[in-house]
Amino acid sequence: MELRELTNPKDVKRFKQVMDALHPMGHPKGGVFAKGWRYWAYCDDNGEWRVLMSTHQLSVFFFSVKFRLPMDRTIMLRRILTLQGGEGLASEAIKALAQRLKDEGWHYLATLSQKGHSGALYKHAGMEKIGETRRGHGVWVLKLH
Repeated sequence: MELRELTNPKDVKRFKQVMDALHPMGHPKGGVFAKGWRYWAYCDDNGEWRVLMSTHQLSVFFFSVKFRLPMDRTIMLRRILTLQGGEGLASEAIKALAQRLKDEGWHYLATLSQKGHSGALYKHAGMEKIGETRRGHGVWVLKLH
């Protein structure tokens, strides 16, 4: 398995189409508070996409302050979609992403679990629940440095 950053415009367009078609929440529209969007595919040995992930730099000040996550060193995992392979492969993809971000010098990988979800995927990937948003979403973080 290999983690690939999708930078080709055709790949990014396909990524967004797949996310819109298959993820319950689709690909985020707008993203007024998000900057530095990046798109990732965890691929099998044939180059087929198995897990898709989108990330962006943390850019919401109150979230940064409340959860003590520095905006300039935190990446938010915004969406994850498993196309084939189940939760085990998805957590493996998150670990590969975390290693890549660590190698780039990022300090934290953070994400939110939907209200009512256990966050088991994130826990399995080594993330720790550090709190909840005012809307009841779990806040999960993996310290990279």
